[in-house]
Amino acid sequence: MCHVVLTQQISFSVSDLGHVTCTSSPSVEEGDCRYLPREVLQEDFTHLAKADIFAFGLTLYEAAGGGALPPNGQEWHDIRDGKLPDLPNVSREFNQLLKKMVDPDPALRPSATRLRKHPLLHPCGNKSKSQLLRELAATNMKNELLSRKLQEAARCIKSLTPAPVQESAKFRTRSAKRLQPDSYRRGSKPRVDAQLVEMIQSVTSPRIGRRRSKKDEKA
Repeated sequence: MCHVVLTQQISFSVSDLGHVTCTSSPSVEEGDCRYLPREVLQEDFTHLAKADIFAFGLTLYEAAGGGALPPNGQEWHDIRDGKLPDLPNVSREFNQLLKKMVDPDPALRPSATRLRKHPLLHPCGNKSKSQLLRELAATNMKNELLSRKLQEAARCIKSLTPAPVQESAKFRTRSAKRLQPDSYRRGSKPRVDAQLVEMIQSVTSPRIGRRRSKKDEKA
């Protein structure tokens, strides 16, 4: 019997493989009839490995949206006669692969090795070395072109965005110019306050006059 565990990442894990046996000297116990091929029910164990392929195909069919498998009845016989219904939500290639896995003739079912190399499951399995190298070179060229475009975009953004240090220096320069007197902004010397000159002259002028008058009296 085979159980399928669905995780939160929508990945499937096959568990409960309690009927494992040796293919050279099999000791087959009764399992779930929904996954057993007809030859096993007839106690024909010559293609026991292909019986696992049959069960695996029906497991994939059920996981892909085929619904619960019938335990008996006409639909049960139709599946073992090779009349597996098509799944509408998968590709035609996938439906064909499932039908091959449940073929009534066990000799015509693909082996596990062939399944691993199937183009649907392993797209690079049937490609030659030269073809893979060409695809690798094309991918590297695309990555290089994308890297150049990203570098150009970064330089363009940098040229459009002014440096914050330069802006602050300009602001300080403009503010200093506003605080400077008009004489500094015109490039001339600072203007001396006329009232300050008059106050100095009023303090110094009488003293100079008195000193001159005393000298005149002595003369």
